[in-house]
Amino acid sequence: MKICNILALGAGALILAGCTAWKGPSTEVYPESSQLRTQAAHHWDLLAEQQAAKILAALPDKADPIYVEGPTLGQNTFSAIYQDLLVSQLVGKGGVVVTAPNLAMVQVSYTVRPLVHQEGGDDYPGYGPMPGSTWTMHPPTEIVITNTVRKGHYVLLSNSEVFYFHRGEKWIYMASGMPAKNYALTDH
Repeated sequence: MKICNILALGAGALILAGCTAWKGPSTEVYPESSQLRTQAAHHWDLLAEQQAAKILAALPDKADPIYVEGPTLGQNTFSAIYQDLLVSQLVGKGGVVVTAPNLAMVQVSYTVRPLVHQEGGDDYPGYGPMPGSTWTMHPPTEIVITNTVRKGHYVLLSNSEVFYFHRGEKWIYMASGMPAKNYALTDH
């Protein structure tokens, strides 16, 4: 009986020891990379030019009429100008753009999502004065722009681009009535 109790205690201790040891994957950060930042409307035009080329390349029939919808998450200064730039770039590259959705075979939509990271605490490692700039990005402010191309019920292209922008210009990217969402940025 004593041996059974000792074996049971030993087995229980092993089980408990096994439960307390972490067996999951360890945390690892992404390797260092670079990210573009927007500072002028010219940068928006470069984005529109790049996206127009991707949109036209995704079309099975280049003669399909395209309708560019307004932003799906509300209007802001950037989205209004970006829509005009995208239409101009599509037409300039030979795309057939129509002004009414019922005339289109292809619909292009886009979302603009600003990320305003929360202030406070320690500076996040790796951020500071931007190269060639006089302004500092503590903490970073970013914009995610997603373009989606649909033909009927099929998604032909969905492409997201991420950029930094100057915190003082967040009003350009915020939709009217859209509350600013702050995100805590940590190194954990």
